[in-house]
Amino acid sequence: MSSLFGAINTAESAIRGQQTALRTVGHNIANANTDGYTRQRVILETQTPDALRFGSIGNGVRIAKIERLIDEGLEQSLRESLSSFFGLEVSDRELRRVELTFNEFGETDLDTAMDRFFNAVEDVSLNPEDLATRRALVERGNVLADNIKFLSDTLTQQRRDLDAQIRVNVDETNRFLQEVASLNAEISRVEAASDQLGDANDLRDKRDTLLKEISSLFRIRAFENDRGQVTVVGGGEVLVQEARAVTLNIRDETDGEILLATVFSQETGRDLEFVDGRFGGAIEVRDQTITSILSELNTLAGGIIFETNKIHSEGRGLEGLSDVTSTEAVDDQNAVLTAAGLPFTAQNGHFDIAVENKVTGTTTTIRISVDLDGIGADTTLTSLTAEINADATAAGLGITATIDNLNRLNIQTTSDDFAFHFEDDTSNVLATLGVNGFFQGEDARTIAVDDAVLADPARVAAAASLNPGDNTNILRLAQLRGERVLSNDNATLGEFARGLVTTLGVLAQDAEERLDTQDILNIQLQSEREAISGVNLDEEAIDLIRFQRAFQAAARFLAVVDGLLAELINVV
Repeated sequence: MSSLFGAINTAESAIRGQQTALRTVGHNIANANTDGYTRQRVILETQTPDALRFGSIGNGVRIAKIERLIDEGLEQSLRESLSSFFGLEVSDRELRRVELTFNEFGETDLDTAMDRFFNAVEDVSLNPEDLATRRALVERGNVLADNIKFLSDTLTQQRRDLDAQIRVNVDETNRFLQEVASLNAEISRVEAASDQLGDANDLRDKRDTLLKEISSLFRIRAFENDRGQVTVVGGGEVLVQEARAVTLNIRDETDGEILLATVFSQETGRDLEFVDGRFGGAIEVRDQTITSILSELNTLAGGIIFETNKIHSEGRGLEGLSDVTSTEAVDDQNAVLTAAGLPFTAQNGHFDIAVENKVTGTTTTIRISVDLDGIGADTTLTSLTAEINADATAAGLGITATIDNLNRLNIQTTSDDFAFHFEDDTSNVLATLGVNGFFQGEDARTIAVDDAVLADPARVAAAASLNPGDNTNILRLAQLRGERVLSNDNATLGEFARGLVTTLGVLAQDAEERLDTQDILNIQLQSEREAISGVNLDEEAIDLIRFQRAFQAAARFLAVVDGLLAELINVV
């Protein structure tokens, strides 16, 4: 009789095992379309047999575990691939936005604005006395400056937008990290309380989904310990360990005119270095790509301002000057000009001031030395002002130089009988200070037509003499179009602008191609994962029939044993 009772236990274990397998198949089918679900499989093994005198006899089957069909190495590769994809997606999207900003194929692109400016310069050279032509030049200069400022402002706003994305990503990351830590604790608790592994499989799926979410933000590595808890490392920090998660925080740092977020660990105080993902992509575009483009744009704007002003400052408008103030101020009027905080650099040399006496019709020129050789007492704004006054007084000329309350140089006549203009500036100090320039400002953000020229186009310095029809100086300005003044004298202003746009196009195309390649790799890795971990309904249908047949056979076996046991009881 004991053998029959043993057979009942065997039948019961078979029914329980096949029933569990059937439920697992049903669970797989139910979650066939659930994102992040990993197919599960029941692992059955024989129970310890009974050792009898004539040999061992089996005791049926037991459930060893319910395992997730997953390749952890493939999961890590997929997470890294996702990080690369989302990082490239940010780069591709933002570079497309930059291309749209430059509008290279439109009517208001930078190259067109520059060509129209120099065309207007040439128009003035053909008719230097015509005020309308001068106004057109001023307007073209204004359009060029506005175009450059628009690019600068738009790129700066794009950096702000990316910074806002980074701040949102910090909040998301903190939430994801905390959820992973909570799941670590829950998985450890559930599996420690059970005598069967697999009770936390669905929790593991949820945790893996969170790890993929974090991977979309930046590249991470995840390592599981023997208690089923994962340690997450990313950005150069341990972000999750067991049931503890770090908190990311933001420190604002000033970069020019904007505040930018730097992400750091609140626990260690160290800055995180994100790679790839939406985090890494946004930081790279914000701090490297757009910064580099802005730097090139600032170089172009500075070149336009300085090179134009070097020529314009040496010329004369339709009338001589009676009052001129530099557009650039020094930090300290007693500091050497090369160390006074000026945006451009003067050099050792001189410049001439030609003073016209309207009463006598005579012109007297004084030469102002600019000592910047690094030997002895070099020129400061204070000494420059004193030298102008001393030389003008000695020559009996009606001009005086002062420093205003903003630390700017001012030169003006002492009466209406005098006028002046500048000549032969070998020191570039006039353009450095912004004296009698066509443009003012120092970079793409500040470039503009000089206020005085904007208010009075007659001040366009087309001449190099007192003759209003003289076009000598404006011809020099027209020749600037073909002069190589940027990139160590290897590029004209136009070539530099076109090179900037070309570089941008190459970057955008490269980002697009790399994104397409990464997308293909993602699809391939996802297909490999689906082959291993995804639910195949055809395979589940086969397993359903297989376990159903085994369950039916076990039930019939139980019925047979039950009948035999009843007969035996009746006999007894």
